[in-house]
Amino acid sequence: MGITVEEAVYRLNDDPEYAHLFAVAFNSDPSTSGMASALAAYQRTLVSEESRFERFLRTSDPRVLSSLEHDGYLIFDGRAGCSNCHGVSERRFDARNDAPVLLTDWKFHNLGIGYGTGRFADPGRFAVSRLQRDLGAFRTPCLRTVARTAPYMHDGSLATLEDVIEFYDRGGRSNPNLSPRISPLHLNGYEKAALVAFLRCLSDPHYAYVPARQW
Repeated sequence: MGITVEEAVYRLNDDPEYAHLFAVAFNSDPSTSGMASALAAYQRTLVSEESRFERFLRTSDPRVLSSLEHDGYLIFDGRAGCSNCHGVSERRFDARNDAPVLLTDWKFHNLGIGYGTGRFADPGRFAVSRLQRDLGAFRTPCLRTVARTAPYMHDGSLATLEDVIEFYDRGGRSNPNLSPRISPLHLNGYEKAALVAFLRCLSDPHYAYVPARQW
């Protein structure tokens, strides 16, 4: 959220509505552990079933995706190089058990997000590894239901999928640790629209919400 955990707890305590909700739910003031429990409980209510892209992979039925979405898939997996980190080939997809397609290499990469005036607002993986090469590097996110999870990047600095495509098209943000996988793409308008259309088909079209009382 672009702030520390301590700052988040401070803001919760400073908000009368949240202070009341924490008192009802936990019989205590907002705290680090209470915030973690509340977030975990909320996330359990978000249930995503099969996306159309997963159905396309499972059935090989060309009718599942529109021509724009299919072109976006080819650009994603080819010219745009998105699969360098969000590898379709690394999807670990198993038609026998309908495993979800996550599209992440689980590694850490520097895109330049948060870099300015010669420094990073957040050191990223470096804070854990203390390795200089990890400065400004963050884990590749899962792209499943990505159309439902705006804003984007670890700091929420990109508001829409279109903004994300434009960011990558420019080649990220230059900095000393920029990943060698990132470079300007020079996509045209159709290619950008196709990529956005493909990213939107990674969501369950009937994205389910399970009320908390069922948990």
